[in-house]
Amino acid sequence: MPSFVLGDFLLDEYTAIALEQEAEQVRVGRRQAMFRLTGDALAGTVIAAVYVALVLLLDAGLMPLVASGTAVPAIRTGRGEVVALVAENGSGKSTLSKVLAGLYDPDSGRVTWDDVDLAEVDPDNIREQIAIISQEYTQWPMSARLNIVVGRIRRLGKDGPDSVVPAARATEADTAISELPNGYDTLLARQYNAGHDLSGGQWQRIACARAVYREAPILIGDEPSTALDARAESQLFSSIRDLAEGRTVLLITHRLAGVRHADRVYVLERGRILDEGTHEQLMTRGGLYASCSISRPGSTRPECRLTRLGP
Repeated sequence: MPSFVLGDFLLDEYTAIALEQEAEQVRVGRRQAMFRLTGDALAGTVIAAVYVALVLLLDAGLMPLVASGTAVPAIRTGRGEVVALVAENGSGKSTLSKVLAGLYDPDSGRVTWDDVDLAEVDPDNIREQIAIISQEYTQWPMSARLNIVVGRIRRLGKDGPDSVVPAARATEADTAISELPNGYDTLLARQYNAGHDLSGGQWQRIACARAVYREAPILIGDEPSTALDARAESQLFSSIRDLAEGRTVLLITHRLAGVRHADRVYVLERGRILDEGTHEQLMTRGGLYASCSISRPGSTRPECRLTRLGP
């Protein structure tokens, strides 16, 4: 049969498949919204109960006021956690992050989220829950707005064009965007008429905003500050600390400037975990982590790269 007479048939088939996919996306979206709503409600109930218990302990004189002052920020930061993986280049930290994200299958053992083996979960469902700030970010030849929303494009239609602003502000990408002639609608592709380009650091902020816009419960930063200067790097790590509220952040780096913000630090060497603890614990303990000085005397730029000193 000549292909030119199949137009109506192919159009009907495409429409049927599109409607089926749309119905499935709506069903999955409703389930995700229900799970998120239930989780937020339970988290709110637990936090409220903790605050009530804290007030009762204070009223009964069983807890000193100073201790309660320490407990309140601890409660407020208990919705999320920043975990840092630090190692020399080639030690396997990026590979480990891809295994944890379900992008690679482990050669042995298993990876679990909340006691659920990732090998038993649909990979698309796993990826839906992850946002990644990669050191090799993509520079899409689109507007600044679309470069941010491309990781969660359906959200733009639901929340509107201004939904990108909080993510841009959180990563300070809004500073670079505000200097563009058409703001968020400026085409970021110099090869086109009226197109503009950004510096490496500005593109990295756009990539960070793209990951934040996804609002995924797990955020992985794989060397997210490679193109940033010292001040911008410090601000980025502070922002990552703030973004940890309500989610888990996995920070991978061989530059220890931002590791102070992490709740837990794992030191890797040749594919194995060498040590773990908080920044203060690892510095006190000595070893490979403590052998790296945070900065040179009189310098504000972190010089820290995880390097073994001596034989």
